[in-house]
Amino acid sequence: MRVRKPAVAGYFYESDREELLQQLDWAVKHELGAKALQLPKLGADVLGGVAPHAGYMYSGPVATWIYSALAGFGKPDVFVVVGPNHYGIGAPVAIMKSGVWETPLGRVEIDRELAERIVSRYKELEDDAHALFYEHSVGPDTVYTVLLRRRKDRAHSDVEADAVDVSRARKSHRRGY
Repeated sequence: MRVRKPAVAGYFYESDREELLQQLDWAVKHELGAKALQLPKLGADVLGGVAPHAGYMYSGPVATWIYSALAGFGKPDVFVVVGPNHYGIGAPVAIMKSGVWETPLGRVEIDRELAERIVSRYKELEDDAHALFYEHSVGPDTVYTVLLRRRKDRAHSDVEADAVDVSRARKSHRRGY
């Protein structure tokens, strides 16, 4: 089984589980944060949102707004996390079709069936786990997906996630971001 280790834990966010939970609590309660991990449901159903991917010390409070708003709609069926290719390693547009993403809060298992359906519709996608191993843009967002999906029991180390699909946008690869 392929395991994508956290590429920026200890840099963009805390690598220790309890310290990370404290850091996320700080981000929510920060003067720029959402003030609650779950906001009231606003409007009709939601398909998704866009969140910043910088280190939590920089954008964590701002990121809490989208994840707290998503939490207002209940436990998500699935997360599809998309990020740019900052380093140009591997396939320009990549997906990890099987395996798990490890975070300090637990593991997220990839839904192979959903990944296959996505690949069947987007021919540019290549199953290239190596292309994703060092990419920093998706790690901070994957931690939030774990936080939203995990059980209330803080001792629980694995996550009931159905899917995480991480792909990279070709445009950012060309621009060199």
